[in-house]
Amino acid sequence: MADAQTLSLASGEQHELTGYLQGLGLPLTSMIEAARSDQLVAAAFADHVHPQGELNLEELAQRAGVSVLEARRILRALGIAVGRSNDASYVEADAELVRVCADAIEALPGSLAYSVLRVVGSSFDRIADSAVGRYFAVAQPGIDVSAMPLDEQARGIRSAAEVLCTGVQAMAPRLLAHHLWGATSRYWAARRGVTAYETACLAVGFVDLVGFTPLSQHVTVSELERLVSRFESVSYDAAAANGGRVVKLIGDEVMFVALDGVAACEIALTLLVEFGEDGAILPRAGVAFGELLARDGDYYGPTVNLASRIGDIAVPNELLVTNPVADQLLAVDDLFAIDRSGRRMLKGFDDPVEVCSVRRPN
Repeated sequence: MADAQTLSLASGEQHELTGYLQGLGLPLTSMIEAARSDQLVAAAFADHVHPQGELNLEELAQRAGVSVLEARRILRALGIAVGRSNDASYVEADAELVRVCADAIEALPGSLAYSVLRVVGSSFDRIADSAVGRYFAVAQPGIDVSAMPLDEQARGIRSAAEVLCTGVQAMAPRLLAHHLWGATSRYWAARRGVTAYETACLAVGFVDLVGFTPLSQHVTVSELERLVSRFESVSYDAAAANGGRVVKLIGDEVMFVALDGVAACEIALTLLVEFGEDGAILPRAGVAFGELLARDGDYYGPTVNLASRIGDIAVPNELLVTNPVADQLLAVDDLFAIDRSGRRMLKGFDDPVEVCSVRRPN
């Protein structure tokens, strides 16, 4: 078991590492705890992003001016693990975080406030998971860990922590402002014809890569990662270029929304062109337009289901759309070629749905 004596008697390489960690101000008790679980190098990262706690849950609640029950509920809504009440798991900045959230809860209707907290927490969780995943996928394979001294490994991971924390913190205010304005503008424009406050009239589209599952069984994990990364990159670029928004990516499928069918079809056709020549995989797409239930950054309702279903029946390299979308495309001269594809029976729909096949003009 590691203790102060074993750390002091460690190899020269580990001595350099502990010296570096001490220079960062890492307490000896933290180094001993990290060494016990063979996480001494990672301690350089943990010390920056998650310093040793000073407050237990009750003390955190007192400083934030809320009850222990409310503090626990806020932390859970944000996706932060809540340990035992007596554990000193929190720092002063956590008390300020809880206080700000409590102010938001007081200013907003309760159900709305906690819904917003869950969205914010899950969004930051995704940012963190993506950033760390990319670091280990991209940076780590280029490092011959066995040949790199421990203190250099620690310096590298500490540098990554500082870049991630400082970078995201610096970007957050303006980035949030841009996206808040974009979301507000989109919802304002999509309010025409709605029947409820929770809905928006938008075009919704799906593009999936046919052949992805069998391909994933015959390529390396690195090759699969490059394909998924490319799919993600092209999807976000195409959506941003056409004033749309990527709602979510689920492996080999992307869901997106746009203000009208023209923009949505531009996004879908960009993806069809980009991946249509890959051979092993072939894209197909579906776009519908109508009233969508908007909730926590996602969309639901019959129009969403319709876009998904017509995408499922499209052949590889085909974009199928509903009549409302086709009508919008017909108002734009020479941008699209539209072929009537007849009425189709779709799973979950009682009546046949008329669809059109859309492509670039020759």
